[in-house]
Amino acid sequence: PPAADFDPDDLEEAAQEDVDAIEARVLGHATTAETLAEFEAEIDTLKRLEDHARALRREGTDTKWLQLASLLDHPLMTGAGGRRRKLIVFTEPRDTLEYLADRIRTRLGRPEAVVVIHGGVGRADRRKAVEAFMHDPEVVVMVANDAAGEGVNLQRAHLMVNYDLPWNPNRLEQRFGRIHRIGQSEVCHLWNLVAKDTREGQVYGRLLEKLETARSALGGRVYDVLGRLFEGAGMRDLLMDAIRYGERPEVKARLCERVDGAADRERLLALLEDRALARDHLGAAEVGRIREEMERAEARRLQPHYIESFFLQAFRHLGGAVHRREAGRYEITRVPGPIRRLEPRAGCAGPVLERYERICFEKSKIAGRNAGPGARTSLDPGPGLGSGSNPGPPAAVCLSPGHPLLDATVDLVLERYRGVLAQGAVLVDEADEGEAIRALFHFEIAVRDGREHRPGSPRIVSRQLRFVEVDAGGGPGSNTGNSGSTGSAGNAGSTGSAGNAGSTGSAGNAGSTGSAKSARNVENAESARDAGSPRNAGPAPYLDYRPIEDHERSSVAARLEADRPGRWDRLGKGLEDLAMTYAHAHLAPDHAGEVRARRLPEIDRVEAEVTARLKREIVFWDNRALRLRDDERAGKTGGPVSAARAVARADELADRLARRRADLARERDLAALPPVVRGRALVVPIGLLRRAAASGTAERPGVRETTPEGRAEVERLAMEAVMAAERALGHEPRDVSAAKVGYDVESRDGTTGRLRFIEVKGRAGDADTVTVTHQEIRTALNKPDAFILAIVRVRDGYVSGPHYLRRPFRAEPDFDAVSVTYNLRELLARAEAPR
Repeated sequence: PPAADFDPDDLEEAAQEDVDAIEARVLGHATTAETLAEFEAEIDTLKRLEDHARALRREGTDTKWLQLASLLDHPLMTGAGGRRRKLIVFTEPRDTLEYLADRIRTRLGRPEAVVVIHGGVGRADRRKAVEAFMHDPEVVVMVANDAAGEGVNLQRAHLMVNYDLPWNPNRLEQRFGRIHRIGQSEVCHLWNLVAKDTREGQVYGRLLEKLETARSALGGRVYDVLGRLFEGAGMRDLLMDAIRYGERPEVKARLCERVDGAADRERLLALLEDRALARDHLGAAEVGRIREEMERAEARRLQPHYIESFFLQAFRHLGGAVHRREAGRYEITRVPGPIRRLEPRAGCAGPVLERYERICFEKSKIAGRNAGPGARTSLDPGPGLGSGSNPGPPAAVCLSPGHPLLDATVDLVLERYRGVLAQGAVLVDEADEGEAIRALFHFEIAVRDGREHRPGSPRIVSRQLRFVEVDAGGGPGSNTGNSGSTGSAGNAGSTGSAGNAGSTGSAGNAGSTGSAKSARNVENAESARDAGSPRNAGPAPYLDYRPIEDHERSSVAARLEADRPGRWDRLGKGLEDLAMTYAHAHLAPDHAGEVRARRLPEIDRVEAEVTARLKREIVFWDNRALRLRDDERAGKTGGPVSAARAVARADELADRLARRRADLARERDLAALPPVVRGRALVVPIGLLRRAAASGTAERPGVRETTPEGRAEVERLAMEAVMAAERALGHEPRDVSAAKVGYDVESRDGTTGRLRFIEVKGRAGDADTVTVTHQEIRTALNKPDAFILAIVRVRDGYVSGPHYLRRPFRAEPDFDAVSVTYNLRELLARAEAPR
């Protein structure tokens, strides 16, 4: 076989796996001998080198290892309580990697303290090693080559050693980028081990000195452009020249001049400015629209409060051991076997570990130490520089949708209890003073593209949980209850790649009879309907309902049978058919439209980038094939790459481009899948229960008698007062109460353009309490600076207020709490005039 059918230039951007494979093949056939005598001389030389290496190893004096060993005892390596900090050691050859891993394990005395990553480690094992290094407190050192420098986030560590320096600055940039990235709250330290008396060391030493000088002026940004320093003259060429001709003074001077010019401060500034140039721009109107959508999504998000309360309850219910440590942070000492053994979802980010030193649910809680706003860097921290790292508890992993532990917990809960959703439940809506029963259906709405997850199984790119309510009718004098609900469900409860959890999207009026809060309970009292008016129920209506109590269930069942004798059993199927028709006509197309609007521009950008890059590669190999063909015609043969191989490489890249375009075309083939009913519930308004209590068929102490009309009038006057107050302040209020998203009024600030989220509570003059729902409290906690609780008192048609209360809630409700009742006098004591 040929000694080397590659060009060293081709390895500069190759993946580490490819580099390892090529090096193994080349080393097996490497020789410069042209005759048998030369070949035998090479063998004798290699034997002498082997003997020399063997003697050095027996001697045990490895200067480079001694330097690394001393760093293992550096003060920066020890954190609070004597706990070792995480360290990454980068090297180049596979043999050196394994040698270092063994010596570090021996030095630490714990084999499990070290994990390795190289091109021979499979992707699953690589993800497992990364997860263990990031979250297992027993794993403190990772030894890796550049297989760990390619798109891997190792931000848990902030200490790194380059045991071997790469000859391509791109590799150096990639390595440091594993820890020095957005969100890093620690001072990042990097040690580069260089044999300064070698020619290679002299060149690299000069470069590192220049970079350290530039770093003091420009900060860690110099690492963002390392890969572009030597575009004209590659670093590999400089190092080869240094090795071959470095003893010549003129060569040495020329090399130093090249290094100085490449790392010159003005050149670095120019590269940074070029990198920062914006190639796309958005108009002011588009920026404002995006900002408003982000504010709405933030107010309605599931993270952190909903996810935290669910996970802690579900995880403990499944047998997990989780303990509160610092504020908002927990330690998991045992993950139950059923969760760990659950088959991971497609595209899962990693395995589920047996324990987690810290978890949290907010990004602000990830860092365990009170570091400054940004990470600083140091090539050689020197004495005393470790004082910038404040000791404290360890960093935490943030549990959010997509994290394997949270996903596995959700999947196991669904696996065990999915049947309960299908079986159905009876819930009570304490905000509805009407008497009309509603049926609530939970639909899974999914969008697939043209790819297959497995043969015959479409690939789901977005999945959401949507809710549809249908009027089921009621007894004489009943109303439709909440018939004014409108607006699309948005993305609350979404999984997969839906994103924007909690956003409501655009309002849809199909089947609605109004949108104002005051219209909820003022339907014509004489109109009683068996079924009809399916509508979007909002992002998560069940959060504001409570389970029906046993004494209420029996009395309501008896009353319903009296009102609709023999008909309720037959009614359920008809209601589900109405809800399914609505989901097909509105929810599925709306979801597909949202996904297309988001994904198609992304796919277009990906195709443009892939096409440009691969076409450059194809042109390069086509041109190289022409040059090689001319050389072969001139009799210049025997090179490492033939013209035929260059043509084959260009053809291979063209095929890859065609395959990638075809794959992107399949990604564009987006279509909604049929909605699937995942759960059912019957929603009983509190007004019906009060009617039953008044007739003596049920008792519920503490429930005050009121009429739907009177309650609706108080709410109408309260909403009018708040809308008028907002307009008087120069704002632009909008009634969104029908969407049931956790607030009633969305008001755009007339000065800043920011949104204010106002929950309106109208109370009769003799009321002494205010009841706030689970969803309203969590919305306030999601957006504390923009949420306002507006209280309006109404007596005999006269309005007092509104009274504005900012940051009204100090703590989130318990997991099983549907609503919380507050003392009205205490709330008003903290309130202020609208501003």
